[in-house]
Amino acid sequence: MEEVIVHIGMHKTGSTSIQESLNGYDDGSTFYANLESANHSFAIYTIFSSARYEYHWKSQGLNRQAIDLKRQNYLNILIAELKRKDRKRLIISGEDIGYLSNEEKKQFIDFLKNYCKKIKIICYVRSPLSFASSAFSQILETGKISHKSPALYKHRIQGFIDQENVDVELKIYDKNTLFNSDVVDDFCKIINLNLDLIKKFNTNISYSEATIKIIYKFLMGNPCVVGDAVVTNARRKFFAKIADLYADYPPLKKDYFYFMVDWEDARYLDKNFNIIFDDKLESFESSKDSLNAYLSDLSEIDLSRIDRALIENNIFGNFEDIESKLNRLFYSYLDIKRLLNNSKYEGRLGGFNGRKIFGWAYYIDSEDPVSIDILINNTKVTNLLANCYRSDLNAKYKKSCAFNFEVPEWVILKTGDQLRARIANDSRDLDNSPFEVLL
Repeated sequence: MEEVIVHIGMHKTGSTSIQESLNGYDDGSTFYANLESANHSFAIYTIFSSARYEYHWKSQGLNRQAIDLKRQNYLNILIAELKRKDRKRLIISGEDIGYLSNEEKKQFIDFLKNYCKKIKIICYVRSPLSFASSAFSQILETGKISHKSPALYKHRIQGFIDQENVDVELKIYDKNTLFNSDVVDDFCKIINLNLDLIKKFNTNISYSEATIKIIYKFLMGNPCVVGDAVVTNARRKFFAKIADLYADYPPLKKDYFYFMVDWEDARYLDKNFNIIFDDKLESFESSKDSLNAYLSDLSEIDLSRIDRALIENNIFGNFEDIESKLNRLFYSYLDIKRLLNNSKYEGRLGGFNGRKIFGWAYYIDSEDPVSIDILINNTKVTNLLANCYRSDLNAKYKKSCAFNFEVPEWVILKTGDQLRARIANDSRDLDNSPFEVLL
């Protein structure tokens, strides 16, 4: 491989848009790594971080053995990508790559150097004040309220700067300076990709001021929006509805977030990359109290839209205040049947063809894809969604509801081994599960 290009995605800089737009890109010379997900954070962090056992896999219920299996699988795929002799450049992109420790960054770079001649690091940074307001909004989307906003530019970049023969390029994330005012086009221009081969995805949709204020009001009185898939799905649908209702309102006033800015990080960018942001305030007192007062003021928001949303959901009642109305609207998105583990589904563990465990599943009473746990000899090895296309299933059920799990080559299954497929966060197995391997 001539060169590996590593995009260190900084939060709120269009990283997901870059990843989804480049996923599958291959112009015959340069290609985007196929590491099971468009976001390569999962693969790279799992391979190189000593904290892999505390990573996202833990919340999915994977034990150390299953995580080790994932690591080896990712490592084998990455090596195969790097060894390709029919391509000259490989693109890797992931936000969590920057969270590797400096020693782990060195191990990652040294590993790449075994397979390529050049390494280029690219990342986008945004103004500290803009980052603070966007970070607050992003955390709010997860159902939490936080007044901490460390950009961690030094932490995420310095370990790469310290490496020999590594080209590090930082660019300001500002639509006024980006090529075509678009981060995907800008990234492609930097590394000379063919824009005609890219199907762009714009996933960087910002919440309006009214949306943020209403969600803030809701969370202050109802923090129970995290914990399992049922409340998480309800939260996402509820927030999406609020965002749609108030999409025509202006953006947040960033000045209120000034007290959250990490100026040490800003000085780091100035010193090392001559990147200077003009975020100084002349006469404005920013504090946690002033921010709370600003976010709590709903006086200029048309709250009758919430009333209309309730009616659209066939909800009629005597709700005296906005808090009650928001809570009731949120409750309407809870999938009570799944909450009680009695949601109706159909599905079957198809079997094992020597390399892949396959099957299908779908909810009869919901359009959400079914989340499936795969177990080998009662050890959970992965979690996946039954959302793949299969012509026979699509013809019969009008849904993409298949699932496939390729068993890693180093896992040797033998006659009598037991395979299971069950609904995630549930005790119910699919039809034909458990299934005994017969070779």
